[in-house]
Amino acid sequence: MDFKLSPYTELQTDRLRMRQITLDDAADLFLMRSDKQVMQYICRPLFQTIDDATALINNLNELFNNNNGIHWVLTLKNENKLIGNIGIWNFDKPNFRAEIGYVMLTEYHGKGLMNEALQAAVDYGFNTLHLHSINAKVNPENNKSIQLLQRNKFNRDAYFKEDIFWEGKFCDTVVYTRLNKN
Repeated sequence: MDFKLSPYTELQTDRLRMRQITLDDAADLFLMRSDKQVMQYICRPLFQTIDDATALINNLNELFNNNNGIHWVLTLKNENKLIGNIGIWNFDKPNFRAEIGYVMLTEYHGKGLMNEALQAAVDYGFNTLHLHSINAKVNPENNKSIQLLQRNKFNRDAYFKEDIFWEGKFCDTVVYTRLNKN
């Protein structure tokens, strides 16, 4: 598997613009990643300062520049405000595999927006990057995310008991995978 992510590919859905993250998104990213409700199923620390957001933006753009991942900011088509993000990374190039992950502000949940973003990102992964499979690692208590993955033809492949130690306790992880059937 040999591909070049650059130049950056912006994606569009019926209601979303999926674009590259910039330092201009730091304040919105901070609000999202410091929200306990948004982050309740993601084993990552809540952002404490705007510098946390800036560091993540720089990290995501470095992944892209090094051909190791692509992340999109989700905005409504008629706005530029970050409402979520989705990305493909953790490439296993010899096996044509990658991981997908996503997060969205709670006020945009239940509107089908992440479904649109997931479909667009998976299509990009299969048809542009020519991946054979895409997996998602999910907290098994995150029923909405599991339902989203199942609606998009991801199948449960593995259940890892207590594989992540987070905030003083062990957490389980479920892996869902979708194969490229094109």
